[in-house]
Formats: sequence, structure tokens, C-alpha cells
Amino acid sequence: MNESSNNFTLSDFAIPGALLSEADKISKYKGSNVHELLTAHGEKLSFIMEGDEVKGIAIATDTEPIMAGGEKTGPELFDLHEKIKNDLGDNVNLMYFSYAGGFVFVATDNKGEESLRLDQRAAQFLELSPQVQLDSEEVLQRIRNNINQ
Repeated sequence: MNESSNNFTLSDFAIPGALLSEADKISKYKGSNVHELLTAHGEKLSFIMEGDEVKGIAIATDTEPIMAGGEKTGPELFDLHEKIKNDLGDNVNLMYFSYAGGFVFVATDNKGEESLRLDQRAAQFLELSPQVQLDSEEVLQRIRNNINQ
């Protein structure tokens, strides 16, 4: 990131992070909702902003920083966040988990319907389309296929 600027701030919102269950639990899981396979871990993803421009991401707990950077990932994830809010409304329950070096956003709307959106890395690894609303069952099946390879 350009260190010549001191005008960086964090977004006024953060997306809670979670861990995906271990492979054996995913393989045995009979449901279709990814959020049932997630465990909150206290990390949150915020966006590093310079004015209205996204410059990166910051991942931290309430007490300590974990990582900052993501000059290319930050704008992509911010766009994903905005698309989810535009499609599902401001009351959507949103969380993320890391997968294959990428990010998966899990959105649950006010009717309890779940959908997922993947960044470029996760989508490439799972051979799915990035940045579009995906059905949880389809993503789970791809994850299971990767486990069984």
C-alpha cells in the first residue's frame, strides 16, 4: 500500500469470520446450509479506505490485528459486499470464511435463505463463477469433491 498517504481509515462495518468444519464432518454432512458447517472465531474483516476508495483489507479480533494488505482483494471483496447488500438488503446476515486462499461470503436473508458468493481465488479453485450468487448445495458439492480427490 502506498505509505505516502496517512488518510487511511477502516470501514464503518466489519464482516464476521468463521472457520469451515474439518473434511470428515463436511463429507458426512447431510444438510444444505454452509452456515451449519461454520464456527465463528472472533476475527472480522474490515476494509481499508482512503476516502471512498478501497485500498485493502484488515482482519482483526476485538483485541489484536491479524493481517492487513490485500490491495487487489480489498476492492473485489468490497464489490461482493455491495452486491450482496443491493440484492438481499441491509438486514442480511453476512459472514465469510477462507477457502483455498480465497474468500467465500455466506449470506442469509431475512427469510432464512442462504446464498454464497466467491472471490476469484475460491471460485477458480472450486471451478465456479466468481462474484455471482451461488446455491449452497452446489458449493458444498464442489468442496466435497475436492475433499474426495
